[in-house]
Amino acid sequence: LTYFEEILSKKDKINKYLKDRGLSESTIQNFSLGFSNDLQNEFYKSASNKGYSDDFLVETGLVISTDDKKIDRFRGRIIFPIKSIAGRIVGFGGRIVDSTKKIAKYINSPESKIYNKSKTLYGIYESKQFIVRDDECLLVEGYMDVIGLYEHGVKNAVATLGTAVTPNHVAKIMRYTNKIFFAFDGDLAGGKAAWKAVENTFPIIREDINIHFVFFEQGHDPDSFINEHGLKAFQKLLDESMSLSTYFLSKVK
Repeated sequence: LTYFEEILSKKDKINKYLKDRGLSESTIQNFSLGFSNDLQNEFYKSASNKGYSDDFLVETGLVISTDDKKIDRFRGRIIFPIKSIAGRIVGFGGRIVDSTKKIAKYINSPESKIYNKSKTLYGIYESKQFIVRDDECLLVEGYMDVIGLYEHGVKNAVATLGTAVTPNHVAKIMRYTNKIFFAFDGDLAGGKAAWKAVENTFPIIREDINIHFVFFEQGHDPDSFINEHGLKAFQKLLDESMSLSTYFLSKVK
């Protein structure tokens, strides 16, 4: 973790990119953001020199082993550490900065003994105290949604990690609050994600669970919306959100 943070601290261009996305230094540090250089195996060499075994580095997905070579998985990407509720690093996400590259914008660590996407929520460690404080949680779809909302004072958001909402995700949130806002993009994919969330979580939803749905206008996600329209407009969306029963009836008509 320190390795990626130290690299970011020396990358003026990447720090400018993050600042241009509206992130303050305190938010960058709070989420332990970092950067991996765009070199084949710089991280691998550093980790090996510190005593980490090849098996560990490959199993945790930080390094890819191919044709007797070891290649850094996240090279040339902003690094998002994924933490457990207790704050332990269980995986990483990486985002490209150069949008001209014909590669996936985001990649995650592969699943391992300590990282299971269906049971893990990004931001849960940073947000849990605020979920308890506000007695509500926003469940969003991306790293930058969680971080962008946090920057604007909405500190009770968590995100799934490239997978549909599962009963495990909801059960984890229900440790802290019974009120959950599912916040999805307003496009077709967002609509499908919302319905999948209903299907997957319906069996465990109790009468005292208060679920609402928020959909953003076409072309917006939570991060872009709050950056463009501000906190008051975002709060208005939450105030006007659809209850689970209203959303369900709108879909089964």
